[in-house]
Amino acid sequence: MQHQSTTATNVTVADESSDTTCFPLFATAATGDLAPKSGTNLTFNSSNGTLTATLLSANTITGAHSGNGAGLTALYASELTSGVVPAARMSGTYNIESATFTVTANNSANETVYPVFVDGATGAQGAETDTGLSYNPSTGLFTAVAFSGSGASLTNLPASTTITVADESSDTTCFPLFATAATGDLAPKSGTNLTFNSSTGALTATSFSGSGASLTSIPNSALTNDSVSFGGVSVDLGASDSTPAFNLSDATNYPTSSLSGTITNAQLAGSIADGKLASTFLKNVVEDTTPQLGGNLDLNSKFITGTGGLNVTGVVTATSLDAAISEWVLGANGSSDYTFTGPGLTGAENDPSIYLVRGQKYNFKNSSGGHPFRIQSTPNGSTGTQYNDGITNNDAGNGVTLNWNVQFDAPDVLYYQCTSHAAMGGKIYIGNSGESIVVGAAVTINSSGINATGVVTATSFAGDGSSLTNIVSPSSNGEFYTGITSSRQIAPLSFESTVFTFPSTSGKQYVIESINVANIDASVGVGTTVNIIASIQDATAAEQTYIAYNVPIVNGGLIELIKNPIVAGPSDVIKMWSTNDGYTGVSNAAEVYMNYSEFTSTDYISKFASTTTINSTDTITLYTSTSNPTAIEKIGFANRTDTGDFPISIKITNGTTTSYLAKDLIIPRYSTVDILDRPKRIETGAKIEVEVGSTSTVDVIISGKKITS
Repeated sequence: MQHQSTTATNVTVADESSDTTCFPLFATAATGDLAPKSGTNLTFNSSNGTLTATLLSANTITGAHSGNGAGLTALYASELTSGVVPAARMSGTYNIESATFTVTANNSANETVYPVFVDGATGAQGAETDTGLSYNPSTGLFTAVAFSGSGASLTNLPASTTITVADESSDTTCFPLFATAATGDLAPKSGTNLTFNSSTGALTATSFSGSGASLTSIPNSALTNDSVSFGGVSVDLGASDSTPAFNLSDATNYPTSSLSGTITNAQLAGSIADGKLASTFLKNVVEDTTPQLGGNLDLNSKFITGTGGLNVTGVVTATSLDAAISEWVLGANGSSDYTFTGPGLTGAENDPSIYLVRGQKYNFKNSSGGHPFRIQSTPNGSTGTQYNDGITNNDAGNGVTLNWNVQFDAPDVLYYQCTSHAAMGGKIYIGNSGESIVVGAAVTINSSGINATGVVTATSFAGDGSSLTNIVSPSSNGEFYTGITSSRQIAPLSFESTVFTFPSTSGKQYVIESINVANIDASVGVGTTVNIIASIQDATAAEQTYIAYNVPIVNGGLIELIKNPIVAGPSDVIKMWSTNDGYTGVSNAAEVYMNYSEFTSTDYISKFASTTTINSTDTITLYTSTSNPTAIEKIGFANRTDTGDFPISIKITNGTTTSYLAKDLIIPRYSTVDILDRPKRIETGAKIEVEVGSTSTVDVIISGKKITS
């Protein structure tokens, strides 16, 4: 059966007022059989009645409309005919056209309001205000930055207290303004009898009245009295007369203090009566360059004072003399020497030694041109400690005189020194005291003896020589040597042990003169041996160096371990032990007797070189002679091994020149060798160098003494 559908012309709808999101139905054409549709961009809130669309567009919307239109946008103001548009809806810029609008009176509010104005006289204009244009309704005060136009109708204007003026400095005729009273609203006036030249600054009036104390440059011609006269001399005001011819015939009680210069004999035109002088004795001698006394000059317990000198031929007799007995004038030879001119010198001499006497006064006048002159206790060569006892003007500069009252307790030697140049200076010897005699700078003889610096030579010496030091060993001249200061008796043990430590006194040095070792082992037969091992350790470097290693001593025999002396220092250590012919430690088999001399000196030198120093087969420097040459007394070698014979070379290098003392010298096992039969001098800067075939095989000991004189 066929069913044919019909098109509905109406549908039944129900009221719905709770759903917040509904979609109104619409069709795609105005008429026809069309399916209903909806869109997400067209919604209806049935709860509050809000219809929402992306855009609402129509030529006209007619009829009465009600409800809330707050959500509507882009409304045309021309379609609004009544009602009030809220301020919140007026954001942005709007064109409002109206012939009239309603205003409200505000006559009393004490506030600042701003009048509204527009840019043009007619047409659609935007309303504007300006903070520089304001009005207060309470006071009626209208305020603007400036006013322009006629002010004829303005009233109650205040009187001006200031006016603006401009600088004018070119007009030659100007008229200053004045008023007829000191105060009040008055008209300004001027007068032809009061002018001002702004170009020159001249103010001109018929006359001036009042104080003229501050006026300057008034010409004499403008003064009633333009000159002054006294003593017969007339001088115009402002003028001068360097040689006025005064007539003092009527002058009385004229003070001599008012006179300056001198009065010549011609000006005196005769003599001055004693009655005209306060005193009749001689007051001054200036004109006469060769005045003579007619008799003895009585000083009347007064003094002759001033600068200059007293040149007398004959005898000057005085009860006492308080003056410098000598004065030297100082000059300069560049910056290397002072020059002295004065007593004891012929002409100007460079940096002479000066000899003074205690209890006398001396002057040193510095005319060197800029070399401060100092007396000091420090030797020359640098600015030292000032000596000021009895001295005035120490460090005297150019043009200043140093005065010296030499005190009785002044030292025997002082020094003068330029404080700016080390080379300018010399010695000052002060006369011998009653208890000592000083000869030059090197010798002093007093009750304690002779103190000399340098060498004292005599045919012979007698007396106690116990305090003499550095006495040369008699080994070279065959004489008995009594300078040995100490001895030690030692019994080596069967193991290495410290047998002696030198005193730790600072500044001391010790010269080992002899180490005698005797075989005393009675338990072995003839021909058997005892071996001695001896070493010395430097307390500073802590390097132990062998003097002898298993050196054999036959039964009943003895050896001297050192041919030449060894120099030891404070706290150096001697170690020893003895072995049998199987090289096993043994006690009570040997006895040692050691002698040494003690010296207070730093001139002796030593070098102990063992495995620490000789640590490669390259050339190694053992000693460098610094400051002075050195006399080398000992170069000793000790084979420190049990394995065989080993070579060693020793050489002296001075600059680029090298000389071998021994080249590849073989040191046999269990032996020591001292290669020097006579001392060797090495020059300042020269070096002693060593080369070995293998390390840890041969130890070296060097001893000597600096050559200081």
